[in-house]
Amino acid sequence: MCAAPARRHAWRRQGPGRGDAAQRARRAAARAGRRGQSHQPAHPALHARPARGRAFLVGDGAQAVERFQIEPFDIVLMDIQMPHLNGVEATRRIRAWEAAHGRASTPIIALSANVMAHQVESYREAGMNEVVEKPIDLSRLYSVLDALAPR
Repeated sequence: MCAAPARRHAWRRQGPGRGDAAQRARRAAARAGRRGQSHQPAHPALHARPARGRAFLVGDGAQAVERFQIEPFDIVLMDIQMPHLNGVEATRRIRAWEAAHGRASTPIIALSANVMAHQVESYREAGMNEVVEKPIDLSRLYSVLDALAPR
């Protein structure tokens, strides 16, 4: 999971030209965790440090839920396949926590190479708002971020 803290919108593209992909990637406030020991971003372009805001990268789904409960976020990028607790179950727990604490639903974007219709439906049933297919297409990711970003 990776998330941008509340009130930070570094992924938003600036100006009429909105910059090229490398500039947008440098401003990205979203990183996606990968499975395994390295916990590196899922896409090399997302490794760039954001110009504004902060991003949190966690190593597994249990850490994602724990981190979410500590600090409010504007948006969450949730890898589906994470160790200990997968992204679907982590999302269910986040949604249950939001409901129990009277919190509005934070947009959660699933990141997965598994995007068959029944899989996407299960992500949505768990409470995910959108799905971005791996390998990540930056223009698609930014489009989804722009559409779901709190205004």
